[in-house]
Amino acid sequence: MNLLGGCITPEESSLHPDLIAVPEGSFGGPDAFCDLTSVPQLRIIIQNQGQGDAPASITRVVFSPGGTVNIPTPRLRAGERAVLSPLRIPTACFDPDCDFQIIVDWVNNVYEDTGEQNNTVDGRCVLP
Repeated sequence: MNLLGGCITPEESSLHPDLIAVPEGSFGGPDAFCDLTSVPQLRIIIQNQGQGDAPASITRVVFSPGGTVNIPTPRLRAGERAVLSPLRIPTACFDPDCDFQIIVDWVNNVYEDTGEQNNTVDGRCVLP
């Protein structure tokens, strides 16, 4: 057995925020944001999974087709979540399925050291 000596440099964690969109329920997949129980709507939670606090920002939802909606997103401390108000899905989006994209920090005013690549989520709602 050979033992090697030396120093190991610990992995540095970022002290910056990292915002992501997660569904309200515990299920995943492209339809996880969809609530079709009464009025078709999206239920979105914004989570700061980073080590730093995030200032208020804008979350954008793009319905294809159906238009775009900007949602004010509150300031989030490290580890916090914000439940956004349910967002009604435009009837025009269902052709027959509704494709949408959620873009967290749409105007890029939150400095996320880890990058913006996890700020966008694609989804699809299918009427029963």
